[in-house]
Amino acid sequence: MRIQSSHQHADRGLDAYFSPPEATASLLRIEDKYLPKCIWEPAAGDGAIVRPLQDAGFSVIASDIVDYGLDGCTIVDYLKAKPIREVQGIVTNPPYKLAIQFAEKALREAPYLALLLRTNFLESTARLPFFHKHQPARIWISSRRLPMMHRHRWQGPRAPSNTCFAWFVWDERSKQKRIIDWFDWKELHRKWVERTYSRSRRRGCELSHSKRREQRLPPLCPRCISAIFAGSIPLPLGAWSATRSGNRAKCPPIGQRVEAECADAFPPYGLC
Repeated sequence: MRIQSSHQHADRGLDAYFSPPEATASLLRIEDKYLPKCIWEPAAGDGAIVRPLQDAGFSVIASDIVDYGLDGCTIVDYLKAKPIREVQGIVTNPPYKLAIQFAEKALREAPYLALLLRTNFLESTARLPFFHKHQPARIWISSRRLPMMHRHRWQGPRAPSNTCFAWFVWDERSKQKRIIDWFDWKELHRKWVERTYSRSRRRGCELSHSKRREQRLPPLCPRCISAIFAGSIPLPLGAWSATRSGNRAKCPPIGQRVEAECADAFPPYGLC
């Protein structure tokens, strides 16, 4: 039996546990009707939330208290940062020990907030007053465990996750509160690939990468999607891990122009 363990606060430092791309990909599907156009990610880390949102056509402001190498990320302590007037929503995976502080500040300054948190955030009598005052509009529980979030610069063994996560969403536009629902990130991704395949076959390979972004089409050429179904190359979500580890997945040989477009795409949408 595997017993859930936790790190000492002294070891955790700034609590930098970067989000798996599957979490952001799922949010783009389950909150597609509600996500605002201009979003602030105040705990941007290595860009696991920022880049997929940008690739989906959203305007994203990235910041963090430490520079983790993300281009365009402003270095600032979110809890001390001034509000940004243009921001319509905040989406982040906050340091768990500061989740309440992040939530309270965000709810004062933006009409939409989505936080990726462990489901045990619902527990604790200390958080009860917060939930009475700020009722979430929607809580999306990941039925299938998300891939393990390891601490930044963790050099130990890579254990599978035994922690359940959920997207906690506060939305001023929602008249109904405390809606709880579930999602399976693998099933969502399978449906997305099927839909992408169908749409790409209708539109063909002729759209440039920039045009795909304008039309909010995933930047995958039909040949790449066909290769996914044939099993000759990995699923896009798997390609993210390959890219981060330096073993870049390769597009099939379909011409330099299309290969360049696919290579320019950012996982979990692209294959290179």
